[in-house]
Amino acid sequence: MQYLFPLIALLVLTSCASNYHLTEPLTLSFDQPQDVQNGQAKISYRYNVLKEAGNRKYAKKEKQSGVSLLALRIENVGTDTLFFPGDFYVMAGRDSLYLLTSDEAGEALRQTTAEDSGNGAVEVDAPLLNATKDIFNAATQVKANLRFAKELEEFYLFPCLVAPGVSRVGLQAMEVTAGKPLTFGLYK
Repeated sequence: MQYLFPLIALLVLTSCASNYHLTEPLTLSFDQPQDVQNGQAKISYRYNVLKEAGNRKYAKKEKQSGVSLLALRIENVGTDTLFFPGDFYVMAGRDSLYLLTSDEAGEALRQTTAEDSGNGAVEVDAPLLNATKDIFNAATQVKANLRFAKELEEFYLFPCLVAPGVSRVGLQAMEVTAGKPLTFGLYK
């Protein structure tokens, strides 16, 4: 029993997996909205939502995969119902961007065990301690990935309808490096 507390403390201090902190897109402030197609819609976006929420591992996955999770606000100020993403295109400079589905975003950005290897954690030559640490890390990672998936399920915009006079706020992953200026447009 006297070794239990130091064992737990060592386990927590050398843990590789990290929890997921909600990005809460409804509470974010956005950049100035872009006017799309002569006032049919207004779109605002925000990069680095994972990093700002304290999700270091998920933000690292953004850089590794070339996928950015953005918060978007789509305001339909026109008279027609808009379908996102079918009615919209997104450009970064002259490049048309690929918008990921929520499943693709979850797969690209979730924590994996491969990224945790070689992180500089102290290796302990104790099989029971290492096994306990691996179980703790796996449980933390699974819980974090489930919380991330739940937030994607709740707030992911792909696909959604935006009725006239309605504003939709949510998350959208794109194959773009964070910080690139984006241009939104409508096909119709």
